[in-house]
Amino acid sequence: WLVIKDRTGETMAEADTRLFICVQPIAITDNVNIKECKVIRKLAIGELFKLDEGDDAKSSEGGVDRIRGKACTDDAAGWITLKGNAGTLYVEATKKHYTALAEAPLTKSHGSSEKVRSLEAGEALEVLEGPKEEKAKPELRCHGRALLDGAEGWFTVGSSMATWTMEYVCKASTPLQDGLTEGKDLRSIEVGEKLVWLEGPTRDEAAGVLTIKAKAKKDGLVGYATLRSKEGTAYLLSATR
Repeated sequence: WLVIKDRTGETMAEADTRLFICVQPIAITDNVNIKECKVIRKLAIGELFKLDEGDDAKSSEGGVDRIRGKACTDDAAGWITLKGNAGTLYVEATKKHYTALAEAPLTKSHGSSEKVRSLEAGEALEVLEGPKEEKAKPELRCHGRALLDGAEGWFTVGSSMATWTMEYVCKASTPLQDGLTEGKDLRSIEVGEKLVWLEGPTRDEAAGVLTIKAKAKKDGLVGYATLRSKEGTAYLLSATR
């Protein structure tokens, strides 16, 4: 399965309007003029024929509609007749073929995230079922301000978000220091110990980490502690997580 248009409105694939499918056998010829042309080969029922780009790829001389392109099976190029002057239809625009406009995942089932493989931009595919509308779960959006730098904007509340509390829990032992930068260690914060937020977070540019000012619930000691190491190890997490 492929998402044709995502929830943001971006189109990932569109119907290929230049593809035609053969419904009656018709000759591919080397010339637009039927009286002067030579037959290259016959286009069989069910074969796909792709129209060339440009206005000169279509002709309606003598009351017969002709198009120039190539067969998708072997790239045999030439002219074919869309409809004869007696009304016989030889090829018609297919509604079952799409072209990927950007790289997009091909998933195993409708509504699934299990990927079969990625489609490349420009890749063609045949529709076997659908299109079907997929109702997306409504998103909860909030307007907020970052405590770090005061930046304001909208964010999506999801699995990566949790309600913040002033209480933090130690997940990996880290020092409680008396200063924001190059402070002296007051003592170690032990795993499972709880602290109450007072200020921050503040970014330590030199160390590349975020630090908060907090008070240890165990003994009331106030100091500065790192939330997460530069490598990603979580020292302190909000008590709700």
